[in-house]
Amino acid sequence: MTERFIYTLLKMGREHHLSDFRAGRLYMNQISFFKDYKNAEGEYRGDILEGMVGHFQPDKLGSMKLGEEVIPIGPHNLAGPILLHSNEVLGWNAFCMYAVHSGPFTSLSRENFDGFVQWLRVEAKNLGLGDKLVFITNGEEFRRRFVAAAIRGQMPLQAGLVEYFDPATFDGYVPRPGFYKSDVYGHQREFRIIRATPSDGPYVFDIGPIDDISEMTTLDEFNRTLRVSLPDEPATEGT
Repeated sequence: MTERFIYTLLKMGREHHLSDFRAGRLYMNQISFFKDYKNAEGEYRGDILEGMVGHFQPDKLGSMKLGEEVIPIGPHNLAGPILLHSNEVLGWNAFCMYAVHSGPFTSLSRENFDGFVQWLRVEAKNLGLGDKLVFITNGEEFRRRFVAAAIRGQMPLQAGLVEYFDPATFDGYVPRPGFYKSDVYGHQREFRIIRATPSDGPYVFDIGPIDDISEMTTLDEFNRTLRVSLPDEPATEGT
């Protein structure tokens, strides 16, 4: 897998929710919330595959054991893949952000530069999550603050980029539960902070104010003011 460099993190949403975020209150829904959420048109918030630990294609299965009975099965017996969910994983709390990262680009040149700039722009499909966004201006300091808060609260924490897979072809156990989603959601380029302990509902993770290392804007303005440059060349705007 190509190693990806994260340039900044964004949080999309309504202005009052983002004000809470800049105050350092990270509202973390259970993963089960996203599994059960019914999407409005263009929202892309709910995902039936959330909390999945296994995804098995019908043509790869030969039998299933129920108690002492072994039942032969094949593609003609199943309408689709068999999904295994974990109640433990569904009980974890997740805070979801958008990562502006290098993606498939391992090096830059004049030949691929325009494609790289286009890759960095945030797709309009993400507007379903909200009309405003907050971007982090100091990623290392943001990381330091949420790690320090987790240590203070003795909270088991996982963080990283979500991996996207093709449900038509993926078969097997999920390598990192909580961090695998259908490629239908690939435009969200999600970075997650997960409180990896079962809970009874939403959790507010207080990391302290981050207004000094963040800015609020809109998706259009972020894309418009994005500037990128090759070494020793003038910056190019994102338009």
